[in-house]
Amino acid sequence: MARLAGRRSDQRALERELAAAAPEDVAAIEGDLEHWRKHAGYLDYVMRPSETFARAYAHWIAFRSGSMPMLDEIDEALKRSPPEDLAAWNHGDFLPIAAAFDIMAVDQGWVTTTTPST
Repeated sequence: MARLAGRRSDQRALERELAAAAPEDVAAIEGDLEHWRKHAGYLDYVMRPSETFARAYAHWIAFRSGSMPMLDEIDEALKRSPPEDLAAWNHGDFLPIAAAFDIMAVDQGWVTTTTPST
């Protein structure tokens, strides 16, 4: 969620930059701002708790199963341009989320033990 909050502040920063911009810089800044406005619906979608949980759960399944096709899909998502790269967490950022899913899986009786997050 921190990355997403940063994206919203990026848009606000662009709006402030546009207000103070030199005429020769306006077109480039307007293009960047239009990019964020165009993706506002996507940002709202990825912020939904149900969507965040679903993406995290799928990531955890990929992480714990070691499924190369699933892990490759996560890696591909991370290569996308902002804000589409928000579809996944990088592996380092995902470790605490994986640990929370490990605890939940044991607490819910889905598994008896989990492999420690690596």
